[in-house]
Amino acid sequence: MPRYFMLIFLLMIGMVGSAVSAEESAQNIIHRILQHRLSQGFEVRMNIEVFDAENQRQQPLKVALIGRYVEQQQQLLIRGITPAKYTHQIYAAEVGKNQPPRMFRRYGVENHSVEPFNIESPLFDSGLIAYDMLMPWWYWHDQQLIGNQMVNGHDCIVIQSVEQPLLIGQEIHRVISYIDRKELFPWRIEIFNNEQQRLRTLEVQQVMRLESGALTAKALTVEQFNHQVSKIFIYSGDEHYLIQPESFSILESTPQEVQP
Repeated sequence: MPRYFMLIFLLMIGMVGSAVSAEESAQNIIHRILQHRLSQGFEVRMNIEVFDAENQRQQPLKVALIGRYVEQQQQLLIRGITPAKYTHQIYAAEVGKNQPPRMFRRYGVENHSVEPFNIESPLFDSGLIAYDMLMPWWYWHDQQLIGNQMVNGHDCIVIQSVEQPLLIGQEIHRVISYIDRKELFPWRIEIFNNEQQRLRTLEVQQVMRLESGALTAKALTVEQFNHQVSKIFIYSGDEHYLIQPESFSILESTPQEVQP
């Protein structure tokens, strides 16, 4: 069985033998989720299809990313593969416990330019958003178990994450996660702003089981408030990708310091 499907940004993955007990707190469940996401390096390639509010499909795109999720810090480097208009766009993002998220965009063919980029903004005119892949809401202090719900036939516990106060420029205020009770697998995630408007919903459509026995997402959809829908499918990857020392150098430089 191909191991690369484990990835999906290490975003949607469950754990074997880790059923939630009746006495378990939201904080303990989240701690286990974060521990299972740890990785010294991974690489993912995906196809994305975007449909507008009239269900008209836009030009499909391919995206590659590498990442590193270590204790209290997560980093991603994202680049467009096709179509050509995205080929020279590279994004680097970082979140961590007790530190504000940050992100930069590097673009250009000959004279590479770097500028700050809003980590909550869509990438490549799609529903792909670095903030959602990094899931910084698991670091927020206010975490509550608010109930149980069936999601597409799966018995889920529901965790509500609330950020207060918001950082300057931060739009996301509340996140509701529907976690499989038996396998700690997130089937659905709903993201809201501080006016309680739902910004988008992430929902797993297809899964597969790894050799370890854990479930992992193979395909998911992102539905945004404007009714745009992005369908994401992982077609290759490497769960033991070797991160080079310079891989995330964009995050260590100001725009004026970055060299071509």
